[in-house]
Amino acid sequence: MLVNTAASSIAVLPERRSARNAARIPPIAQLKLGWQEQASCQGTDARLFFGPEKERVRDRESRENAAKRICASCPVLRDCRKHALQTPELFGVWGGLSEVDRETVFGRDFGRRIPRPQSLAA
Repeated sequence: MLVNTAASSIAVLPERRSARNAARIPPIAQLKLGWQEQASCQGTDARLFFGPEKERVRDRESRENAAKRICASCPVLRDCRKHALQTPELFGVWGGLSEVDRETVFGRDFGRRIPRPQSLAA
């Protein structure tokens, strides 16, 4: 669905819900993430914090280190890290921790703690 305005066309995407994420991701209107507006990463290129699939190890390490340098001086580092660990965020650098850092702290099952829905078939 496209909404036409005088300035431009804006695509309105349908709400994405699945059995896997419906239980853990609240609607955007319910999120209370005011701390994100104060984050040092605001206004930076998100690709610095979220790398592409099949990224070379050297490139990933370089990108993550650059993102972590931004995080190191961030005034809301603790809030961001807390969010990343409680949600859990599976991808990207959050609160100065990469995906691998979070897995190291919590083990390989990090982010996979959500039980799969049971089949209704008998």
